Formats: sequence, C-alpha cells, structure tokens
Amino acid sequence: NNTVQIINRSITEIKIDSIHFDSSILYVRNNNFSQFPISIEPDSSISIDVLLANYFTLVGDDSSTVISIFNNSRDTIKYVNVSINFQMIHRMGGILSGSVRDSLSYLPGAKVYFFFDGIYLTDSTITDNNGNYEKELRYGNYFVSAKKDGYYIQYGYLKDSPLDADFIDIRRETPRTVDFILDAEVETDLSISGFVHDIVSDLTLSKAIVVVRKGDHLPTKIQASTQIDPLRDYTVMTNSRGEFSIDNIQIGGNYYLQAFSQYYIPGYFNNMFRHEVLWQNGDSIDVAGFETGRNIYLDRDSSFGGGLARGHLRLNNNQSDSSNNAIIYAVSTSNKKVYNFSFSQSSGQFGLPSLPSGTYNLVTDRIGFESSISAEFAVDTTQDTVENIELILLPTSIEHTPQKVTTFNLSQNYPNPFNPTTTIEFTISKNENVSLVIYNLLGQKVSELLNGNYTSGSYKITFDASQLSSGIYIYELRTASNVIAKKMELLK
Repeated sequence: NNTVQIINRSITEIKIDSIHFDSSILYVRNNNFSQFPISIEPDSSISIDVLLANYFTLVGDDSSTVISIFNNSRDTIKYVNVSINFQMIHRMGGILSGSVRDSLSYLPGAKVYFFFDGIYLTDSTITDNNGNYEKELRYGNYFVSAKKDGYYIQYGYLKDSPLDADFIDIRRETPRTVDFILDAEVETDLSISGFVHDIVSDLTLSKAIVVVRKGDHLPTKIQASTQIDPLRDYTVMTNSRGEFSIDNIQIGGNYYLQAFSQYYIPGYFNNMFRHEVLWQNGDSIDVAGFETGRNIYLDRDSSFGGGLARGHLRLNNNQSDSSNNAIIYAVSTSNKKVYNFSFSQSSGQFGLPSLPSGTYNLVTDRIGFESSISAEFAVDTTQDTVENIELILLPTSIEHTPQKVTTFNLSQNYPNPFNPTTTIEFTISKNENVSLVIYNLLGQKVSELLNGNYTSGSYKITFDASQLSSGIYIYELRTASNVIAKKMELLK
C-alpha cells in the first residue's frame, strides 16, 4: 500500500485525462481531485493512494501490474509499475452452501454475497432453480448475506444487518451451511435515501453497505439490552452511483443511519456533514415519510502497518459473558485519528490488524451503550502484536421527568466518592442541544454521556466508570448558552 505523487516538472500546465488500472488487483483513490480532466500547474502535484484490492484472492501470477496515467505531456502515457510481495498464502478449499427461501417456498435467482473479514466484498453467486447455492471460498472469516427483490436483505444466521451477523469460519476440513429465510417487504410510505461520500474528494462510493437501526439519543436499559426491541434493522447496498434507498421501513420513529465501505472507516449520518464514528455523535432521523438527501460521509482507512491488537469484549463487568454487535476502533493517542476497525465476534473476540507503529486506545461503539476505552498500548518494531485487551460494554441509563422548569442546573453527583457507578442529575429550562461530558484533570475527554436535542425538564443519568482509574474527574453540562462543571472522585 503506497501513496503515489504525480508532479509537473515542466514549465507549462499539464492535463491528466484518466488513470487506468486493473480493479481486480488494485484500488486507486484520489486525494486532491474528484473528476477528470485534472490540470496540474508547473511545480505542482497531486497524489493517489494505491491499495491492494482483494489481496485474499490473488495468486502468484498476479504479482505485478501497471497503472496507466493518460495525459497531454511529451509522454502521453505514464506507467507506474506495481509489484506485490507475497508473504502469506491464501488457499482455496472451503465450501459454503445453503438455501434461500421465504416462509412458503425456495427462491431461485436470489443473490448471495460473501464479505471477507465482514467488509470486503469478494464474491457472489445466484441460487439455482431449487433455491440452493454453493461456493468455494478461500480460508478465512466471512459475513454472508442474501438479497432478492421484494424481500429485506438478510445476513447469516437469520440476522438483519452486519452488526448482528455471525462470522462464518471457512476451512477445508469443515464445510459450512448457511440457510436464509427472507422476510417479504411490507409496503409502506416510509423510506430513507441519500448518497455515501468520500469526505476528502466528495466522490460517491459504490458497494457501500448502509444500515438503518432504531434509536435516538435517549437510550434506556430496555433499549440497550440484547434483542428485546422488536423493531428490525434494515440493510441496503449503494448502487454504481453511490446512491442508497431503504424502502418499506415498517414503523416510523427515530433511526440511526450508518455506512460501511471497504478501505474506509464506518460512519454515522449527521446534520453537519462530518465523518462520525460513534453513535453519540451521529444524528438520529425521525422517519415519518420519504426522507431524502440523508448523505453519509466516510473517511479513509489509513492502516498501512504490521501491528495487531487482539482482545475480548464482554457485556458485564462481573460475568464472563461475551458480546458481538459492536465495533472496535483503534484511535491514535498522538493525532486522535482512527486506524482500522473490527467487528466483535459472537464469542466476544476481536482483532485489529494493519496498525502503523504508534500508541493507541481501543474504543467501542454500539448504539445504547457507553463507549468503552482500553488502556493505552504501543505498536512498534519490538512489539507488533498486543494480546488480551479486555473491553466491557455497559448500557447508558437515563430517566427524564417532563416538567416546567425555569433554571439550568447541574447537581453534585451521588454517591461521591463512588465506585464504580454514580448518578448525575440536571435540569434544562428549554428545548435545546445538550452535552454531558466527563474529563480527566488533563482536560482529556474520557466519556460522552449525552450529546443531542433534549426537551425541557429534569434528567437523571447513571455513569459507570469501570474502565477508568481512580482519581478526580470533571463532569461538564453544556448548551449553546450555558455551561456548568463540577468535580467527582472515583475511588477503587
């Protein structure tokens, strides 16, 4: 994976008409431009990122290829030679098969997609006349989904979205079977549409996955539990223009919109057109009809290193249970940039590869749960693998008492000192955007309990500091016109 810089060393302007490459081997993305032709002034430059596309399907014969840059200079075609050094072998041999049907019959012509490591769309197939499919895949972990017109997309095993899906481990010795039972779409007048964009170039992204999940900024313990909420998630893929449309949403209300695309960090829809990786910073959409123009912006994944972080995610501090449905991000402590992400498996295990040298915290994201933060760890030439990182997901708990209040107030937390939970109460006198944030004494944000629009009234929220060390912390309540901060003490 490299960045290629294209410099105009002449004394006249040069135009690049197009850049051609083998998309089965490479993925080339633009850094400074969104469309052709590109004009480069003398002594100016542009750059492109050159990444391997589907490295898991390459064989030795694919060890070299060429990027062709068509332009109006003396050399009308500039060639960039690309060579690939194979350091691992991915063998074929694992068989995945199954069927696709609805509640009444088997479905021929259904499309089945295979996502390596949960995000890289590597292959697909079509069910036969009996609704069956079979595919030989290279070794590894996959998400598998099935799609047919008139039905909601489903992931294995009988899951609505990749966040709920189970990884399918493909090995020669153990053929796997994944059967789908698709739910027919219920015709409604509720839908969400928009585009998925690269936030740097503003280009749209084809083959991105968009997930719609029920929720808003008022999570409760009931909502945050595993499968109690009966309202389903919805999934769709963008078309060749980067456009998505999720139709026939069964029930109105507030939903979060999240997008995934290979070579990009996932992100939520927000009204400020930013790339937001945590649900607390996204904006929920009140779906009451045809919601259009709900565009999502993603930032690129710049993880081009040899580091690996592995660990386990649990739902409870006192039990050995595990959790999937969550995303784990590696966040650099030096520049706060996100490097790579991973889905937690049903066992709670996760692994984040390709980390550059540096120091990181791991941060979790799951709607209705506080973001857990790991202890800082380092990746360098002497330690390229960090093992046994423990993370715990704890639900947010907030109570709202609507009443007429005339004051803006933040009460002292109780108990104080506390270990590990405490209660924070506050009141707001009008409907407005409210944030409640926890800082350490260095001014670093360690938790964001609230960030969204709230109605006038009194609120009570439980803060769990299991992931923090003993010490003094500051909790700050902020609106557009007021701010109050108080101290709290954690004693373990």
